[in-house]
Amino acid sequence: MSLSLNLDRSIFLTTADQIGCDLCRDAIWDGRRCTWMGWSKEKVAGQWGDVYRSMSPDLYGGSSGIALFLAELYRFTQDKQQLRAVEGAVEHALSNLQMIQDGLVFGFYTGYLGVAYAIIRVAEILGREDWIAAGLALVERMCQRPRSEQTMLDLLSGSAGVIPVLLQLAQRYDRPNWLGVAEEQGRYLIRTAEVVDGRCSWRTLEMPVFANLTGYSHGVAGISIALLELDAVLDDPIYRDTALKAWRFEADMFDQTQQNWPDNRNIHPANPASKPGFCMAWCHGAPGIGMARLRACELLPDHQGLRQDLERAISVTAHSTAQALTHSIQHFSLCHGVAGNAELLCLAAMAESRPDLFAIADQLGLRGVELYGSGGAVWPCGIGNGAENPNLMLGTAGIGHFYLRLYAQQALPSILLVRGSSFLGDAATKKIK
Repeated sequence: MSLSLNLDRSIFLTTADQIGCDLCRDAIWDGRRCTWMGWSKEKVAGQWGDVYRSMSPDLYGGSSGIALFLAELYRFTQDKQQLRAVEGAVEHALSNLQMIQDGLVFGFYTGYLGVAYAIIRVAEILGREDWIAAGLALVERMCQRPRSEQTMLDLLSGSAGVIPVLLQLAQRYDRPNWLGVAEEQGRYLIRTAEVVDGRCSWRTLEMPVFANLTGYSHGVAGISIALLELDAVLDDPIYRDTALKAWRFEADMFDQTQQNWPDNRNIHPANPASKPGFCMAWCHGAPGIGMARLRACELLPDHQGLRQDLERAISVTAHSTAQALTHSIQHFSLCHGVAGNAELLCLAAMAESRPDLFAIADQLGLRGVELYGSGGAVWPCGIGNGAENPNLMLGTAGIGHFYLRLYAQQALPSILLVRGSSFLGDAATKKIK
C-alpha cells in the first residue's frame, strides 16, 4: 500500500509517452492517412496462423484502436506528432471499412461499432464535431445492416459486445432508436441460448469444444453482463433471469483446485487425452470473469453468489499478477497478458476501496518499466510469438493504455469493461424514454 501512496506516478506517463512516440515513428503514411505493420491472427489455407500485414481499421487490432490510445495520450502530452498520428489513423480507419469481414461487422472489438466508438471518443477529446458526426453515422450504418449478415453472439465479435456500447451511445447522443437495436440483439441472445436444468449457455465459436465456453470475450460471462445491462435500462426480468441462468452455468464450471474457470476450447481435438485448460486472462479465465462479476455486482448489489465469484476472481488474479513480478512475463498485452489482468485489479481497487490491489498493479507497471521501458527492449506482445506489435488489444498501444490508466485511472475509461452507461454508479440505471 505504501508503494502506491508514495509513488511518483509520472513514470507511468513517461512510459506511455515513450510508447506513443515509438508508434509515431513507425507509422506508414499515405497523404493524410497513416497505418502500421503488425501481426494478426487469420486463416491461411484453412488454418489459423499469425500473419504480418498492414493494419485493418478495427478497434481490436487496427488503426482505430491505435488512434484511441494516442488521443488519450495527447490529452496529457500535447505532443503535435501524436496529434498528427491520431488524425492520420482516424482517416485511415474511416477510409478502409471495407477491410472488415462481413461476419464481423456487428462486433464491437472487430466491427463498425468499435471503429465508431473509438472515433467518437477521439472526437470528444479533440473537439472534432465532424468526427463525432462521422462516428454516429457509422453506428447508424451498422444498425441498418440486414440481420442475415450477423453471425456472432459473443462479446468480442457479436451481440454481447454491441449491447452495452449502443446503450451508452444512445444515452450520450439521444438516439433512442439505438435502444431498439440493442433490445433486438438481446432478444437474439435469448433465442439462441441453450437451456439445460435451469442453466444456459451459448455456442459462440465454430470449433471443437468440451462444453460451451465460460469467460468474458467468447463465453457466458460477457453475454450475461450484456443482458444485465439491458435489464438496467429496460427493467425487463427476462434479461435478468437469463443472465442469472448463465451465471449458474459458469458457477458450476468453477474448479476448486485451480481456483479458476476452465477454457473449454478443444485446441487438440485429435488427441483423445485432450482436456480443458485454464487461462489467466481477460479473454479466458478469472480476470475477465472478474470484470463481468464486478459490473454485475454494481447492477445487482445484493446478489451474494455474484459477490463470491468476484472475490474468487480478484484473489486468484492478484496472486497471479504478484507472481509475474518475480518471473518472466510472457505477454504484456491487454487481451491475454498481464496488463489486461491488472485492469481487474485497478477496477476492483476503485469500486471496492482496495488500495492493496492498486499497489500490485503499480508494482507490475514498475516491473514493466524496469524490463522493457528503457534500453530499447521489446515489449512482449500477445501475437507473433511475443514479437512487438503496435495494436490495442495485442500490442503496444494497449500497453500504453495500461500505463495511462495507472497514471490517471479516473481520467480515461476502461477499454476492457465498457459499461452500458456513460458514467459509473447509479447512472447505469437511468431509463431512456
